[in-house]
Amino acid sequence: DGYGTRAEAALRFALAQPDLSCAVVGLAELDHLEQVLAAAAAGPLPEDALARLRPVHDADYGRLG
Repeated sequence: DGYGTRAEAALRFALAQPDLSCAVVGLAELDHLEQVLAAAAAGPLPEDALARLRPVHDADYGRLG
């Protein structure tokens, strides 16, 4: 909550990763471009949000296998 749409939060998560040099996004509608621009303008997720996501990331997003 408070970090934009899911797509915006995902891009902001990517922007917060120092080892990531590029994030590729898909655009099928004008709204998708607007979300990308909003996420880029908002910048990387703050540390408190990253801390909340870290357990999910560390668990490989719940991936089975």
